[in-house]
Amino acid sequence: MAEGLAFTLPDDYSNVDFDTFSNNESYSLIKKLSEELSLNLKQIVPQGLLPYHQKKFADTIKDQEYNFKQLLWLKFSTAKDSQPKFIL
Repeated sequence: MAEGLAFTLPDDYSNVDFDTFSNNESYSLIKKLSEELSLNLKQIVPQGLLPYHQKKFADTIKDQEYNFKQLLWLKFSTAKDSQPKFIL
């Protein structure tokens, strides 16, 4: 008779995001696997979590680009003497 891992999947297992590991359920699963089966992060997620964080960082920059441009143009319209500092 083969022995199993003696590991019980968490109740919120169906919510785990296996593509990016980007939600609390995913982090909880990683923590549980690490603690109960003595696995390290590279064994659980070989690609690591860096690609997810890089994408989120780039997305945040894109999301804020419009706001930045609006604020910049507002500044230019009220302080015309600062315009030459930004134009090369």
